[in-house]
Amino acid sequence: MAIDGISGTDPSQLDAAKGRSKPAGKPNASTNVRTEDTVSFSDTKQEFARIRQMVDSVPEIRWDRVRQLAQMIDLGTYNVANQDLADAIIEKGWMDLTA
Repeated sequence: MAIDGISGTDPSQLDAAKGRSKPAGKPNASTNVRTEDTVSFSDTKQEFARIRQMVDSVPEIRWDRVRQLAQMIDLGTYNVANQDLADAIIEKGWMDLTA
């Protein structure tokens, strides 16, 4: 039984794009040429990757700053303006103002 006129054709000789037989004796051009895949990133992506690497290298907890602030609190020299404290509480959502 013939389907699309390809019955009896060697499957290796089929042109998959057209469903027809390939001409005999003509090598496929793509089999003779070797190409290598390359990847390139835009300058923006490269810059983002560089910045991301810098951020990842910074420790999550800055222990030197924690020790400095703890010492200032212990000595009573750490002062925060009331307005700054109120702004931080509201900005970080530490207080529900809808109640």
